Amino acid sequence: MIDFRNKAKLIKVAAVLCSISVVGLIIWILSIAVGLGDAVLPLLFAKQAAFALRSVTTIPMCVLAFGANLHIYRFFKRLKKGNLFDARTVGALNSASNWWIAIWLYEMACWSFGHGLTDHATATSSIFSGIPLDVGLLFGGLTLKFFAWLLREAQELQEEHGLTI
Repeated sequence: MIDFRNKAKLIKVAAVLCSISVVGLIIWILSIAVGLGDAVLPLLFAKQAAFALRSVTTIPMCVLAFGANLHIYRFFKRLKKGNLFDARTVGALNSASNWWIAIWLYEMACWSFGHGLTDHATATSSIFSGIPLDVGLLFGGLTLKFFAWLLREAQELQEEHGLTI
């Protein structure tokens, strides 16, 4: 970047967002611990506790969210260090987008298996009846993927510009 004031502003914003993503990592670690406790503790202390599949399916969701948040943290950490168009910085953003899309796929798989096993009336009336149209995770993942592609193209332009001078 030619204008160093803009780079300094970007580094300051990245530092704040890096701190926020650390809080997110802590929250996801606590969520994983609570999910494990919710799934395991009833089995340990009750002699005839029923195994609840619903309490176990939240654990992989929290692990996937932790992975996405970890890559976002790595992205902002590299921005905070001043690595703007670095391959590892762009790779961290692209990895975060892949994790977000994986979360959406897992959510849709859990819905389809859970919905298909319990509610046959709406599943036979129409293919799309009752489908949760929560495409926010998919849209967020694809948006991150677009920005990773945009940064990768900017990185290539910066390399070409450095070679021509």
